[in-house]
Amino acid sequence: MHSPEFNAAHYAARYQEARRAGDHQLISDAAGDCVRSYEAMGDEEKTCTFLHIQGSSQLLSSDYSAALLTAQMLIARDYVRKDPVLKAKTEILMAASLRNLGQHEAAIAHARQALGTLGPVAGASRIRAEAYQGLIASLVEAGSIAEAWELRDQLSESLAGTPDPEFSGHGYWTLGNLAFAHGQLDAGLEYHERAASSLKLVNNIHLWARFNKSSADVQLQAGIAKNQTQDCIDRAELAYAIVGGTPVDLAGLSLTKARWLIATDQLEQACRMLQDHVLGNNEADIQDTSLALELLAQVRCRQKT
Repeated sequence: MHSPEFNAAHYAARYQEARRAGDHQLISDAAGDCVRSYEAMGDEEKTCTFLHIQGSSQLLSSDYSAALLTAQMLIARDYVRKDPVLKAKTEILMAASLRNLGQHEAAIAHARQALGTLGPVAGASRIRAEAYQGLIASLVEAGSIAEAWELRDQLSESLAGTPDPEFSGHGYWTLGNLAFAHGQLDAGLEYHERAASSLKLVNNIHLWARFNKSSADVQLQAGIAKNQTQDCIDRAELAYAIVGGTPVDLAGLSLTKARWLIATDQLEQACRMLQDHVLGNNEADIQDTSLALELLAQVRCRQKT
Protein backbone atom coordinates (compact mmCIF):
# COMPACT_ATOMS: atom_id res chain seq x y z
CA MET A 1 0.00 0.00 0.00
CA HIS A 2 1.46 3.33 -1.08
CA SER A 3 1.82 6.36 1.15
CA PRO A 4 -0.44 9.44 0.65
CA GLU A 5 2.62 11.34 -0.57
CA PHE A 6 3.36 8.71 -3.23
CA ASN A 7 -0.30 8.72 -4.36
CA ALA A 8 -0.36 12.52 -4.53
CA ALA A 9 2.79 12.62 -6.68
CA HIS A 10 1.41 9.84 -8.93
CA TYR A 11 -1.92 11.58 -9.49
CA ALA A 12 -0.27 14.98 -9.98
CA ALA A 13 1.79 13.42 -12.80
CA ARG A 14 -1.40 11.99 -14.33
CA TYR A 15 -2.97 15.42 -14.10
CA GLN A 16 -0.07 16.96 -16.03
CA GLU A 17 -0.44 14.25 -18.71
CA ALA A 18 -4.15 15.02 -18.98
CA ARG A 19 -3.40 18.74 -19.34
CA ARG A 20 -0.96 18.04 -22.17
CA ALA A 21 -3.62 15.92 -23.88
CA GLY A 22 -6.13 18.77 -23.54
CA ASP A 23 -8.97 16.38 -22.62
CA HIS A 24 -11.22 18.14 -20.10
CA GLN A 25 -12.80 14.91 -18.88
CA LEU A 26 -9.37 13.38 -18.21
CA ILE A 27 -8.29 16.59 -16.47
CA SER A 28 -11.40 16.49 -14.27
CA ASP A 29 -10.83 12.84 -13.33
CA ALA A 30 -7.14 13.39 -12.57
CA ALA A 31 -7.89 16.51 -10.53
CA GLY A 32 -10.44 14.54 -8.51
CA ASP A 33 -7.77 11.93 -7.70
CA CYS A 34 -5.44 14.75 -6.61
CA VAL A 35 -8.17 16.18 -4.36
CA ARG A 36 -8.56 12.87 -2.53
CA SER A 37 -4.79 12.40 -2.19
CA TYR A 38 -4.06 15.88 -0.87
CA GLU A 39 -7.06 15.76 1.45
CA ALA A 40 -5.66 12.51 2.93
CA MET A 41 -2.39 14.39 3.52
CA GLY A 42 -4.17 17.31 5.17
CA ASP A 43 -2.93 19.78 2.54
CA GLU A 44 -5.89 22.17 2.40
CA GLU A 45 -4.32 24.58 -0.09
CA LYS A 46 -3.68 21.93 -2.76
CA THR A 47 -7.01 20.23 -2.01
CA CYS A 48 -8.85 23.47 -2.76
CA THR A 49 -6.69 24.26 -5.78
CA PHE A 50 -7.46 20.90 -7.38
CA LEU A 51 -11.14 21.13 -6.45
CA HIS A 52 -11.31 24.37 -8.44
CA ILE A 53 -9.47 22.75 -11.36
CA GLN A 54 -11.91 19.85 -11.25
CA GLY A 55 -14.92 22.18 -11.27
CA SER A 56 -13.52 24.26 -14.12
CA SER A 57 -12.90 21.11 -16.17
CA GLN A 58 -16.43 19.87 -15.46
CA LEU A 59 -17.72 23.21 -16.72
CA LEU A 60 -15.66 22.92 -19.91
CA SER A 61 -16.97 19.36 -20.34
CA SER A 62 -20.54 20.76 -20.18
CA ASP A 63 -21.21 18.84 -16.95
CA TYR A 64 -22.81 21.89 -15.37
CA SER A 65 -24.54 20.12 -12.48
CA ALA A 66 -21.27 18.50 -11.40
CA ALA A 67 -19.44 21.84 -11.73
CA LEU A 68 -22.06 23.51 -9.53
CA LEU A 69 -21.75 20.80 -6.91
CA THR A 70 -17.96 21.16 -6.89
CA ALA A 71 -18.26 24.94 -6.52
CA GLN A 72 -20.68 24.49 -3.62
CA MET A 73 -18.22 22.12 -1.93
CA LEU A 74 -15.45 24.66 -2.39
CA ILE A 75 -17.33 27.68 -1.08
CA ALA A 76 -18.17 25.79 2.11
CA ARG A 77 -14.50 25.30 3.02
CA ASP A 78 -12.89 27.64 5.57
CA TYR A 79 -9.71 27.92 3.50
CA VAL A 80 -11.67 29.31 0.53
CA ARG A 81 -13.67 31.75 2.63
CA LYS A 82 -10.42 33.19 4.00
CA ASP A 83 -8.75 33.58 0.56
CA PRO A 84 -10.50 36.41 -1.36
CA VAL A 85 -9.00 35.46 -4.73
CA LEU A 86 -9.92 31.78 -4.49
CA LYS A 87 -13.35 32.72 -3.11
CA ALA A 88 -13.93 35.03 -6.08
CA LYS A 89 -12.80 32.32 -8.52
CA THR A 90 -15.23 29.92 -6.86
CA GLU A 91 -18.08 32.44 -7.13
CA ILE A 92 -17.25 32.86 -10.84
CA LEU A 93 -17.35 29.08 -11.31
CA MET A 94 -20.68 28.93 -9.52
CA ALA A 95 -22.08 31.77 -11.63
CA ALA A 96 -21.03 30.07 -14.88
CA SER A 97 -22.52 26.74 -13.79
CA LEU A 98 -25.82 28.35 -12.80
CA ARG A 99 -25.99 30.38 -16.02
CA ASN A 100 -25.55 27.26 -18.12
CA LEU A 101 -28.29 25.58 -16.07
CA GLY A 102 -30.63 28.46 -16.89
CA GLN A 103 -30.64 29.92 -13.36
CA HIS A 104 -29.81 33.44 -14.50
CA GLU A 105 -30.77 35.46 -11.42
CA ALA A 106 -28.69 33.24 -9.15
CA ALA A 107 -25.81 33.45 -11.64
CA ILE A 108 -25.99 37.25 -11.60
CA ALA A 109 -25.92 37.26 -7.79
CA HIS A 110 -22.81 35.08 -7.62
CA ALA A 111 -20.98 37.10 -10.30
CA ARG A 112 -21.72 40.26 -8.33
CA GLN A 113 -20.50 38.51 -5.17
CA ALA A 114 -17.21 37.71 -6.94
CA LEU A 115 -16.73 41.37 -7.83
CA GLY A 116 -17.57 42.40 -4.29
CA THR A 117 -15.02 39.96 -2.90
CA LEU A 118 -12.33 41.34 -5.23
CA GLY A 119 -13.10 44.96 -4.35
CA PRO A 120 -10.11 45.56 -2.05
CA VAL A 121 -7.74 43.10 -3.76
CA ALA A 122 -4.89 44.66 -5.76
CA GLY A 123 -3.32 43.04 -8.80
CA ALA A 124 -6.31 40.85 -9.67
CA SER A 125 -7.08 42.24 -13.14
CA ARG A 126 -7.55 38.87 -14.81
CA ILE A 127 -9.91 37.45 -12.19
CA ARG A 128 -11.82 40.74 -12.06
CA ALA A 129 -12.19 40.58 -15.86
CA GLU A 130 -13.47 36.99 -15.56
CA ALA A 131 -16.04 38.17 -13.02
CA TYR A 132 -17.22 40.98 -15.29
CA GLN A 133 -17.46 38.58 -18.24
CA GLY A 134 -19.53 36.19 -16.13
CA LEU A 135 -21.81 38.99 -14.98
CA ILE A 136 -22.24 40.36 -18.50
CA ALA A 137 -23.01 36.90 -19.93
CA SER A 138 -25.58 36.26 -17.18
CA LEU A 139 -27.24 39.64 -17.70
CA VAL A 140 -27.44 39.15 -21.47
CA GLU A 141 -29.00 35.69 -21.10
CA ALA A 142 -31.46 37.16 -18.59
CA GLY A 143 -32.47 39.75 -21.21
CA SER A 144 -30.83 42.69 -19.41
CA ILE A 145 -28.67 43.79 -22.35
CA ALA A 146 -28.76 47.50 -21.48
CA GLU A 147 -27.56 46.77 -17.94
CA ALA A 148 -24.80 44.55 -19.31
CA TRP A 149 -23.74 47.31 -21.71
CA GLU A 150 -23.22 49.66 -18.77
CA LEU A 151 -20.40 47.37 -17.57
CA ARG A 152 -18.38 47.56 -20.79
CA ASP A 153 -15.84 50.11 -19.54
CA GLN A 154 -15.16 48.15 -16.34
CA LEU A 155 -14.46 44.98 -18.31
CA SER A 156 -12.33 46.83 -20.87
CA GLU A 157 -10.24 48.43 -18.11
CA SER A 158 -9.71 45.05 -16.46
CA LEU A 159 -8.64 43.50 -19.77
CA ALA A 160 -6.08 46.28 -20.30
CA GLY A 161 -4.28 45.05 -17.19
CA THR A 162 -3.92 41.43 -18.38
CA PRO A 163 -0.81 40.47 -20.41
CA ASP A 164 -2.32 37.23 -21.79
CA PRO A 165 -3.41 37.92 -25.42
CA GLU A 166 -5.71 34.88 -25.54
CA PHE A 167 -7.56 35.96 -22.43
CA SER A 168 -7.85 39.61 -23.50
CA GLY A 169 -8.89 38.47 -26.97
CA HIS A 170 -11.75 36.46 -25.51
CA GLY A 171 -12.75 39.48 -23.44
CA TYR A 172 -12.88 41.87 -26.40
CA TRP A 173 -14.74 39.18 -28.36
CA THR A 174 -17.36 39.17 -25.57
CA LEU A 175 -17.54 42.98 -25.62
CA GLY A 176 -18.00 42.99 -29.39
CA ASN A 177 -20.85 40.51 -29.22
CA LEU A 178 -22.42 42.60 -26.45
CA ALA A 179 -22.12 45.77 -28.54
CA PHE A 180 -23.80 44.11 -31.54
CA ALA A 181 -26.60 42.80 -29.28
CA HIS A 182 -27.10 46.35 -27.98
CA GLY A 183 -27.20 47.80 -31.49
CA GLN A 184 -23.84 49.59 -31.14
CA LEU A 185 -22.48 48.42 -34.47
CA ASP A 186 -19.39 50.63 -34.74
CA ALA A 187 -18.38 49.70 -31.21
CA GLY A 188 -18.94 46.03 -32.03
CA LEU A 189 -16.60 46.24 -35.01
CA GLU A 190 -13.99 48.11 -32.95
CA TYR A 191 -14.06 45.55 -30.12
CA HIS A 192 -13.76 42.68 -32.59
CA GLU A 193 -10.79 44.39 -34.21
CA ARG A 194 -9.15 44.57 -30.79
CA ALA A 195 -10.00 40.90 -30.26
CA ALA A 196 -8.41 40.01 -33.60
CA SER A 197 -5.27 41.99 -32.73
CA SER A 198 -4.90 39.92 -29.55
CA LEU A 199 -5.93 36.50 -30.86
CA LYS A 200 -3.65 36.60 -33.90
CA LEU A 201 -0.74 36.57 -31.43
CA VAL A 202 -1.92 33.24 -30.02
CA ASN A 203 -0.70 30.00 -31.55
CA ASN A 204 -4.19 28.48 -31.75
CA ILE A 205 -5.48 28.26 -35.31
CA HIS A 206 -8.73 26.52 -34.28
CA LEU A 207 -9.52 29.44 -31.97
CA TRP A 208 -8.64 31.91 -34.75
CA ALA A 209 -11.04 30.13 -37.11
CA ARG A 210 -13.88 30.09 -34.55
CA PHE A 211 -13.45 33.76 -33.71
CA ASN A 212 -13.47 34.91 -37.33
CA LYS A 213 -16.53 32.82 -38.18
CA SER A 214 -18.34 34.09 -35.10
CA SER A 215 -17.45 37.69 -35.89
CA ALA A 216 -18.72 37.33 -39.46
CA ASP A 217 -21.96 35.76 -38.15
CA VAL A 218 -22.77 38.59 -35.73
CA GLN A 219 -21.90 41.20 -38.35
CA LEU A 220 -24.24 39.62 -40.88
CA GLN A 221 -26.95 39.24 -38.25
CA ALA A 222 -26.60 42.99 -37.56
CA GLY A 223 -26.98 43.78 -41.26
CA ILE A 224 -23.28 44.49 -41.85
CA ALA A 225 -21.71 43.17 -45.06
CA LYS A 226 -18.46 45.07 -45.45
CA ASN A 227 -14.98 44.13 -46.60
CA GLN A 228 -14.22 43.52 -42.92
CA THR A 229 -16.94 40.84 -42.90
CA GLN A 230 -15.47 39.11 -45.93
CA ASP A 231 -12.00 39.32 -44.37
CA CYS A 232 -13.31 37.37 -41.37
CA ILE A 233 -14.76 34.67 -43.62
CA ASP A 234 -11.53 34.46 -45.65
CA ARG A 235 -9.44 34.13 -42.48
CA ALA A 236 -11.70 31.39 -41.12
CA GLU A 237 -11.51 29.48 -44.43
CA LEU A 238 -7.72 29.75 -44.50
CA ALA A 239 -7.43 28.61 -40.88
CA TYR A 240 -9.59 25.54 -41.46
CA ALA A 241 -7.66 24.79 -44.65
CA ILE A 242 -4.49 24.68 -42.52
CA VAL A 243 -5.67 22.68 -39.51
CA GLY A 244 -8.78 20.99 -40.84
CA GLY A 245 -12.20 21.36 -39.28
CA THR A 246 -14.92 18.97 -38.24
CA PRO A 247 -17.79 18.42 -40.69
CA VAL A 248 -19.96 20.58 -38.42
CA ASP A 249 -17.32 23.35 -38.40
CA LEU A 250 -17.04 23.38 -42.18
CA ALA A 251 -20.80 23.14 -42.72
CA GLY A 252 -21.34 26.09 -40.39
CA LEU A 253 -18.73 28.15 -42.22
CA SER A 254 -20.36 27.37 -45.57
CA LEU A 255 -23.62 28.79 -44.19
CA THR A 256 -21.83 31.92 -43.04
CA LYS A 257 -20.40 32.38 -46.53
CA ALA A 258 -23.83 31.76 -48.07
CA ARG A 259 -25.31 34.50 -45.86
CA TRP A 260 -22.51 36.82 -47.04
CA LEU A 261 -23.30 36.02 -50.68
CA ILE A 262 -26.99 36.74 -50.09
CA ALA A 263 -26.20 40.03 -48.33
CA THR A 264 -24.04 41.10 -51.30
CA ASP A 265 -26.66 40.02 -53.90
CA GLN A 266 -24.62 37.10 -55.26
CA LEU A 267 -27.74 34.98 -55.36
CA GLU A 268 -26.77 32.35 -57.93
CA GLN A 269 -23.60 31.46 -56.07
CA ALA A 270 -25.47 31.45 -52.76
CA CYS A 271 -28.12 29.14 -54.21
CA ARG A 272 -25.53 26.63 -55.40
CA MET A 273 -23.73 26.68 -52.07
CA LEU A 274 -26.94 26.14 -50.10
CA GLN A 275 -28.07 23.31 -52.38
CA ASP A 276 -24.68 21.62 -51.90
CA HIS A 277 -25.03 22.09 -48.15
CA VAL A 278 -28.48 20.48 -48.00
CA LEU A 279 -27.64 17.59 -50.34
CA GLY A 280 -24.05 16.87 -49.37
CA ASN A 281 -23.65 17.45 -45.64
CA ASN A 282 -25.00 14.34 -43.95
CA GLU A 283 -23.00 15.13 -40.81
CA ALA A 284 -24.17 18.74 -40.54
CA ASP A 285 -26.02 19.95 -37.47
CA ILE A 286 -29.82 19.70 -37.77
CA GLN A 287 -30.21 23.39 -36.94
CA ASP A 288 -27.68 24.27 -39.67
CA THR A 289 -29.61 22.20 -42.20
CA SER A 290 -32.87 23.91 -41.20
CA LEU A 291 -31.18 27.30 -41.58
CA ALA A 292 -29.83 26.30 -45.00
CA LEU A 293 -33.33 25.39 -46.18
CA GLU A 294 -34.70 28.67 -44.84
CA LEU A 295 -31.98 30.67 -46.59
CA LEU A 296 -32.50 28.72 -49.82
CA ALA A 297 -36.20 29.59 -49.75
CA GLN A 298 -35.31 33.27 -49.28
CA VAL A 299 -32.89 33.18 -52.21
CA ARG A 300 -35.44 31.56 -54.53
CA CYS A 301 -38.05 34.09 -53.49
CA ARG A 302 -35.69 36.97 -54.27
CA GLN A 303 -34.75 35.41 -57.60
CA LYS A 304 -38.42 35.42 -58.66
CA THR A 305 -38.86 39.12 -57.94
